[in-house]
This record gives sequence, C-alpha cells and structure tokens, in this order.
Amino acid sequence: MKIRLSIVCFSVTRLSALVALCLSIASCGLPVNSSKTVSISSGKSQAMDWLSAAQSNPSANIFKNSITQVRNSLTSTDIVMEYPEDNGACADEIDGITLAYVKTPTETSDINVCSIALEYSNEILAQVLIHESIHIAGVEDECGTTYIETHIVHFAGQKPFENGYVESCGGSYDFSDISFSTFSDDFNAVSGWNPFKFDFPVRY
Repeated sequence: MKIRLSIVCFSVTRLSALVALCLSIASCGLPVNSSKTVSISSGKSQAMDWLSAAQSNPSANIFKNSITQVRNSLTSTDIVMEYPEDNGACADEIDGITLAYVKTPTETSDINVCSIALEYSNEILAQVLIHESIHIAGVEDECGTTYIETHIVHFAGQKPFENGYVESCGGSYDFSDISFSTFSDDFNAVSGWNPFKFDFPVRY
C-alpha cells in the first residue's frame, strides 16, 4: 500500500518523525482500531462464537454441514503471524493490502495472518479467519468462499463487511439476503465493528 502524505513546509527531520508515527500505527486514514486489543486469539474466539451462533440458527440449516467443517478447520489449523519484512504475500501492497492467505493445497496449509490485520477490529479479523478456514475446508473458489463466509456471519446475527469479491461474484451468487452497510463514503469514520466496504483493494 502506498501511503500518500500531504505535508508542506516541514523540515526533513519533522517529516521523518511524521512518517515514523504514521507507520507506527500501520495506517494513514484507514479504519484503525485504536484500542489495540485485537489479537489472533481474540479474533479466533470471536470467529468460533459466530460459528456456534450460526449453527444454532434454524435459518442456517442449509449451511450446517459447511459450518461444522469450518469449525473443525479453524480448530485444527495453525495460525501463523506474518510481517511484511518476511517478504511473503503480506509484503505485496502494490495494488492493495493482504490481510491473510492460505497456500495451495489448502488442506495442508497454515492460516497466514498478516500483521496489518491486527490494526482492524476484532470482528473483521474474525470474518477473515472464517474465510480462510473455508479455504482450508476445501473451497478454493473465492466466490464460493465469500458466499459461505458472509452467510455464516449473517446467520450469527452480525452484518458482514463487504470484501472485494462480493461485487464481482454477485452474478453467480445471490447475496441479496445479506445487509451490507456500504452507504457511507466516509470510511475514515469507521470505528470498531461497523460493517463497511473497503475503499481500496483488500485480499484475503
């Protein structure tokens, strides 16, 4: 991700200090979680809570087998933190940011979480972990994975955020029963768990 700074008439020293500050919060103008309470364990716990809630929702009967498989995947799969300096997929920010990924073949992969994902809300991390667990369970197609992911969050009584796949997958999958909150143009106002659509490419 390219960070653009509009700074005029600052000394080089002061500019360097501002850049350091900006990088220290891992985001400039992005919906950063100021509480700094997001962790892999808290995101996983939230994801497991949502999976339990979705599984007990009678409306989710068609997804029950999928939910069971996702729970098993998330329970048994190692979650590995990756930093940009590791020079893996998390370092590729040319055309957006990567929050997490799994390798192919998915069933033998860890869930790799990029460090920048912890700068967002606990709930966003939970949804990302559900998405990656669906891949681990054997669904490699991003449209199919997103369809299951968003419905699990929806049936858990939450409003899923709209990832970058929803718009392109809308022709092949019906997302009309899910209430996305994408009406605000000011994504800088997002605080905590307020579903939104990223205004820049996000991969996971």
